[in-house]
Amino acid sequence: MPYSKTPEQIDREQREEWSDELVDLVDGRLRQGTAATINQLRQQVTALQTHIATQAKATMMASLDRDLPSWRAQNEDQGFIAWLNERDGLSARLRMELLHNAWNACDASRVLAIFRGYSGGQRQPYNGPTFRGQDGMLYRGSGPQGRVITRQAIDEHHQKIIRGGYNSPDPAEQRRLTAEKDAFDVAMVEAAKEGRIR
Repeated sequence: MPYSKTPEQIDREQREEWSDELVDLVDGRLRQGTAATINQLRQQVTALQTHIATQAKATMMASLDRDLPSWRAQNEDQGFIAWLNERDGLSARLRMELLHNAWNACDASRVLAIFRGYSGGQRQPYNGPTFRGQDGMLYRGSGPQGRVITRQAIDEHHQKIIRGGYNSPDPAEQRRLTAEKDAFDVAMVEAAKEGRIR
């Protein structure tokens, strides 16, 4: 049979049966125990979050060390730092901001892409074909032969990365999302090379 009394009725009956002091004492002890348990759980959660963040950072750095051993020296290069303070041609955001977002998200592939995007300060003149876009601007490439990617789509892609939209606890889903992200990255780079960014 379910208990049908409200907390107010129980409290009133307890106070009538026992003294107010005893009820307050028991209530206080229960609150202290609950508060201590909550504080202990908060500390455990904080420690776990710190551990996860530390592991994610270590994994990212190991990946960078493996895939681009010179990244630490490049990170100190004044030309690279100056380049990071310029706007990215695809997203119109500062490259430094993109790097910080990727670093803070422990996204090794994006960090690596930014480091690899720097040409060591060597701005090579473009000698390939050009075409005039619908907006009257001159673009590199032979014209939009593939799909056109909008700056809005690029910004949405970057926002999805920042929000963790390409992450999943399910391994199969994570592989699919990673492939989707990587495919968009490749398509975006190719579109930029061929002047298909609008």
